[in-house]
Amino acid sequence: MRQILHRAASVATGALATLGVAACGTTDVASSGQDRVIPDVSISIESAFGPAGFDTVSVRAPLQVRIQATDNAALVTAVTRVYADTALIKTDSTVLNGARSFDKTIDISLAGVRSGQQVAVLTTVSDGAGNGANAQALATAFDPNVPRLAFVNPAATVIAGGTYSFDLSATDTTGLAKLGFRASGGGINRADSTLFFEPLPRVDTVQYLIAIAGNTTPGTTFSITPFAENRDGLRATGVPISVRIVAAGPDQLSPLVYQTVPPRLETPDSIDIFARDADGLVRVIGFVAKDQAGNVLHQAADTLAVAVQQVTRRKAFKAPITLRGRSMFITAYAIDQAGRIGYAVPQGATVPQPADSLGARAPIVYAYGLTYPLPAGSLGADIAVDTARQTVYVSNINRNQLEAWNYSTTLSSLSPVAVGAMPWGMTIDNSGSLLLVANSGGTNISKVNLLQREEQGRVKTSNEYVFDVTYTKDETSGGFKFKVAAIIDYSDRPQYIAQSASGALYYSTRPTTTANPGTLRRVDNFLDVRTEPRQIWQYGTFLKGHYVILNADHVDVIEGESGVPDLIVICEHTPGDSPSTAVCAQGMTVEGVVAQLAAAPTNGNLQAIKDLSVESLALPDTNFVAVGGDRRRVAFGEANTGNRAGRVLLVYDPNGTPTGQEQYSAPLEITDLTNNASDKVFGIDINGNSTNIGVHGVETFFADSSLRLQGKYATFNTGAGIAFHPLNIEEFTADTLARVAFVASGDFSIQIVDSYSYRLRGRIPIRTNLYGPLRAVLPTPAEMLADPNLRVKLFGLTPEGIVVIDVRKGDIDNARTP
Repeated sequence: MRQILHRAASVATGALATLGVAACGTTDVASSGQDRVIPDVSISIESAFGPAGFDTVSVRAPLQVRIQATDNAALVTAVTRVYADTALIKTDSTVLNGARSFDKTIDISLAGVRSGQQVAVLTTVSDGAGNGANAQALATAFDPNVPRLAFVNPAATVIAGGTYSFDLSATDTTGLAKLGFRASGGGINRADSTLFFEPLPRVDTVQYLIAIAGNTTPGTTFSITPFAENRDGLRATGVPISVRIVAAGPDQLSPLVYQTVPPRLETPDSIDIFARDADGLVRVIGFVAKDQAGNVLHQAADTLAVAVQQVTRRKAFKAPITLRGRSMFITAYAIDQAGRIGYAVPQGATVPQPADSLGARAPIVYAYGLTYPLPAGSLGADIAVDTARQTVYVSNINRNQLEAWNYSTTLSSLSPVAVGAMPWGMTIDNSGSLLLVANSGGTNISKVNLLQREEQGRVKTSNEYVFDVTYTKDETSGGFKFKVAAIIDYSDRPQYIAQSASGALYYSTRPTTTANPGTLRRVDNFLDVRTEPRQIWQYGTFLKGHYVILNADHVDVIEGESGVPDLIVICEHTPGDSPSTAVCAQGMTVEGVVAQLAAAPTNGNLQAIKDLSVESLALPDTNFVAVGGDRRRVAFGEANTGNRAGRVLLVYDPNGTPTGQEQYSAPLEITDLTNNASDKVFGIDINGNSTNIGVHGVETFFADSSLRLQGKYATFNTGAGIAFHPLNIEEFTADTLARVAFVASGDFSIQIVDSYSYRLRGRIPIRTNLYGPLRAVLPTPAEMLADPNLRVKLFGLTPEGIVVIDVRKGDIDNARTP
């Protein structure tokens, strides 16, 4: 929305000329009566888009104009006029009868208004004393249903006998089907076009060439008119340009060269080079990369098939991967037909630079990895790697699907897999045949068959209640008095997920605006459709005088008279049955009632924990879940905690563990690690045999299976992912190259940290900071055969897509390893 506020004197309604030069312009004049206070008036254009003066109003939608005015005494009239250029298209008049305020919204059809016309809104108000004020607002009309075209840095002249080149850029909301031009005048009659096929681009730039005959008369001109069509067959014609043909004189000047170089480049990334020769034709264009001492590290150039006076070239970097991680300086250059070389100059400079030593030097870092984009409008959440089938998956929250690629030295895109709403965390089950996907926009977990790559059912995460019951000793009777607080109903929408060796699923929940705390849950057997989650409470803190009752359907109190103990009532249903079948039991102690229900046919998930703070169970959004390589231990990491340290909870749940016999970290262990680490949680991982836990916080710290802090290393506090080397086991990993963890740091790098001596072993520069998970797997056998130095493949997420990084032996510094 664009809003313009004015206080001004009366202005004649014909004074529209002032609208063409400024978005607003006013003067203050009051009447000569006793009331000399000028009204306030403002205009809001509700359907405006983009910055002022650039295609701001769609002609395909009604324009909503809101007029607001106030006066100290009495408003009399308000008149609004709307113009397209100078043509009046709408008038609205209102008699106010002495009101002190005025607020009205006018819907204005822009049918018949052409793209590029200026839409002007002028409102005049007056009060009872003759004071007047007006306001005005401007916008430019555009038609979103037809393409828009523009020339990119067009040259004004071309030499006779040369070749005129120009770039034509077009955009369209539905997709471009055709782009081209027509040139005429000066003896030139030429047309050319480019057809686009599915998938149709919404934005594209195409370069065209026009050969100029050597006998063309200097001083003549020709015009170029661009056009484009979209997928609906709607055609647009752009503003033409005029080009003057000049005589070809002696070639004495070097080409003028500009360059656009990103500060961090992956191997296939590009460098944009623009070159123009004022008195000759460019035949070669390229760039050179040097180190700080001026030694050439890499260079690349193209010889043009047709020499041209002006050329724009996007040149792939493609430096040898042995140079990855190096800092270097890029200088673009061009060579004309006379052999004169021009080197890149800073933007805005107009004089060619023939000296290499004085050319512009763009500092860059050669980044590791290859980034593959996600579909437009995507948001990746988690990564799962199916090593058995060499497939990597990314959960796409915005598109309710999984993006998939086969991986080897490069990624090969596969068709997406449809799952539930807002898929987030993922884990591959113990059989290796199912991918479990937490659908955070619903209350279910998708089961994706990894062989057929399709969803085959969902696990429903049924609702579970939490009851906070206070108790006090009744000294007269020796029994208890109880009070039941309002029922607590946390969100059941799963977020991050893992599976232990016993087969149980562990997941965190995603808060909603109504149920804003997150919690932790366990599902004993996700393949049983009757299974229901259990609430995890072991991270909670002590609070005397409270019972926290989990997984019950109802809790109530039958109050006894003075001197008579209360009766506690608890109801629970058999898992998988309707809550309407719940069985209730009552007694004078919570433990006694729970024992009654445990012996009943219900035998549900009911638990009652004495002296537990229910408030300590409420977790913020986001809570990470990780599992060890052998799946004997699962870790939870409390994230998004603001200024306080995050808690870490471990569960020991090896193969064969009976339901309810899994072992959770003791509260003292959790508190001890929180106190010693005193750090936030941005990511968490467990090593191959579940003996070492790595946590990425403001620093990176490591703890053993009893949550005793072992050491820390100062990584950067932004970023998220952390991943152990797949072969990292125990503190004394035999392979010293595997005794590391990879940490996504906030300085555009992945740091390789020794998980025993807590020092930096290597640093991998990347193009863009990671924002989510980091996964580490072993390379494929074919990759290791082709490159024996290859050690690990890393997968991470950036705003640009999924990035895959090959880590080689030399990237992990083992020279100082004991």
